[in-house]
Amino acid sequence: MVNFEKDFDLLEKEARDLNPLPPLAKLTDLLERWQREPVSSQEDIKRFAHELWVSLDDYEREMRDQVHGHQILLTMKEHKFMTHMEWLKNKFGFYLELYEQAFVELKLRQRKQVDQLQMMLADQESRVMNYQRDPNTLAYQIYGEIP
Repeated sequence: MVNFEKDFDLLEKEARDLNPLPPLAKLTDLLERWQREPVSSQEDIKRFAHELWVSLDDYEREMRDQVHGHQILLTMKEHKFMTHMEWLKNKFGFYLELYEQAFVELKLRQRKQVDQLQMMLADQESRVMNYQRDPNTLAYQIYGEIP
């Protein structure tokens, strides 16, 4: 009966020795010992085949599974990134709208104040004109100085 664990333990022990054999010599020795030992049952053959051999179909299936797993992982990361970007757009979009509204209100308030001041100035000029005073007095009252 083939005992893989015992052989691998022996290889590990040799690796820890002070004078280990070169790697290829160890592997060749291991394969020669396995070749000399008779395989006594179908179970040993299946175990040997399962542990050391992989058919092309099995390898391709394993590769497809790994690629599929990576694609799923990539899709999840893309979804997480897009979700985060949407959250950022919503969050800062709200702030932008808030600042735009505040700017528009401030602009309207300033415009209203300018209009009120212009109306007050027009009223003052109108009153002065209604009194029909001399031009020097009018200039002094309107502009604060005599030309």
